[in-house]
Amino acid sequence: MEGTSDFTNNDVKRLRKNIYDARKKVLPANPKNIAEVHETLNNLNTNTKQGEPFLLINDEEKHIIIFTCESNMGFLCEIDDLYMDGTFKYAARFFMQMFTIHGIKNGHYIPLVFCLLPDKNMNTYINTFKFIVDKCSSIHLRLLPKSVNIDFEKSILNSVNAIWPQTKIIGCRFYLTQAWYRQLQKLGLSTKYQNQSSEIGIWIRHTFGLLFLEPTEVTEYFVEDLMSNRPINKRVEKYSDYLLKNYIDKNSI
Repeated sequence: MEGTSDFTNNDVKRLRKNIYDARKKVLPANPKNIAEVHETLNNLNTNTKQGEPFLLINDEEKHIIIFTCESNMGFLCEIDDLYMDGTFKYAARFFMQMFTIHGIKNGHYIPLVFCLLPDKNMNTYINTFKFIVDKCSSIHLRLLPKSVNIDFEKSILNSVNAIWPQTKIIGCRFYLTQAWYRQLQKLGLSTKYQNQSSEIGIWIRHTFGLLFLEPTEVTEYFVEDLMSNRPINKRVEKYSDYLLKNYIDKNSI
């Protein structure tokens, strides 16, 4: 490209500064705390290109912020199956997670609701779902999904049950295996798990076979096959107790 040899690092810095200055003229300053986040949103035009308000909830007491529009809520209430997911790595500053609700149309996952949440507590999820249900009701819509696909997280499972007791909950195997692997890392067993010749590693990998059993077969396999052959190891014992308490016991999730 002609003239690029004359383009220096100083030029890049000046260009970056000009872009930053131009952006500052049209956008508000970055908030310094969560109170300023709420204040900024209250003063910001968040309408969609179709002119619909996109800021559904900006609760300054519970620190719950929900983005969606009336068109999205209409589609949300028409479909039978919802997909919910939370991401923590890319959550906005001052919030723990961005929680999204998706639907499927023509074979594609469509994000419909975006929530900024301060934590992953059950009350926060319940309040979030209540906000959405109530807003749907206010425009004469009924949000009553037949099924919800979610992570195997106890607080969100219990929250869905509390708001939609008749809704079928479908857990995601991918997220479940992530949860189990995080527990292995916490207990210092991830290296054993990856060791193909380790007795402990072989046993741990067998526990992941629970995911492919019928629900009626899980308890029997866990007790008679896994527990009877469990290696003698304190960390393995803690891992099996974790599985029993959270996924096998009748009072678990």
